[in-house]
Amino acid sequence: MSSIIKVDTIQNQSGANIISENSNTITVGASGDTVNVPSGATLDMSNGTMTLHSSMKNTPSFRATLSSNQTISHDTLTRVTFDTEEYDTNSAFASNIFTVPSGEGGKYAFHYLLFYDDLDDTDFCLSYIEVDGTIENGTQDQRYGSAGTQNTTLQCAGVITLTAGQTVEVVTKHGIGSNQELRSSQTYFQMHKMIGL
Repeated sequence: MSSIIKVDTIQNQSGANIISENSNTITVGASGDTVNVPSGATLDMSNGTMTLHSSMKNTPSFRATLSSNQTISHDTLTRVTFDTEEYDTNSAFASNIFTVPSGEGGKYAFHYLLFYDDLDDTDFCLSYIEVDGTIENGTQDQRYGSAGTQNTTLQCAGVITLTAGQTVEVVTKHGIGSNQELRSSQTYFQMHKMIGL
């Protein structure tokens, strides 16, 4: 024999709501409460969805690429023009620069890759991240050519500590005797805020 209990609210002995339902929304606990899942129990979300608090998401985040090859002049420090956004969660990447949104200071994981055509043994190319127009230590990559002309990638990954309002961009330079191109199909820049640190 089964039984059905119909209630809108369950309270503890002090009169505080433990579980309540209103308009198909079930609320467990109240402000200041801790809801525990006991050891050995499973919270199964395989057939449902969960909405996370903003502090539990790796955002802000973005990934930007080139829409076409970019020409880099000889011996000229040049901002990479990442003009295509694959995603930009906080609309914080614009005009090739990421600006840390208000209230979003913290540690950010970054990765960039630049693909240069035709580097030979007399040439070099370099890249790094600038924060507020100043080189950020630990974000550099520099390559020299070897015998014979070859394609070359510059890349770096790491973590930068940023505060709200700071700007981040990727710059590059090469010593190849003529203008060179960054190949759009392999060049990208991406970052996301880290949580739990």
